[in-house]
Amino acid sequence: MLSDAFLDSQNPVARAQTWEQRLAAPEMTVLLDEGPAGLLGFCACGPTHDADADPSSVWEIYNLHVTPARRGGGIGSRLFAAAGTLGRERRAHDLTLWVVDRNVEARRFYEHKGMTPDGAHQVHTVGPGAALAELRYRLQLTRP
Repeated sequence: MLSDAFLDSQNPVARAQTWEQRLAAPEMTVLLDEGPAGLLGFCACGPTHDADADPSSVWEIYNLHVTPARRGGGIGSRLFAAAGTLGRERRAHDLTLWVVDRNVEARRFYEHKGMTPDGAHQVHTVGPGAALAELRYRLQLTRP
């Protein structure tokens, strides 16, 4: 969804520092799926950051990524389910996430999980000259 020129301009050291700061945040949980060759996927989640939602009742998936070669093998589904379980354990009523509106594959995945767009839109600026239009998806978390 981002240009090769933008991706090539990224500073790996700066990206690593950003993730170090994010991982130090006490409210964020990161779930990992690993295999013998290393990391296969991860899901970062925690209380919502959205200004129009109550963090005590809305659990948000901040990032869910699976290595491209392993997509379709259940890793994303396991990570998604684990994030929902964490939300329920923390007494959240809803699970939300933001997805790039043009990311048809991701939208299909979340819709298959029962999520639907809730009408919220935003533009996520990821760097100079790089912005992504996003939709918020929502799923009501019901008690098992």
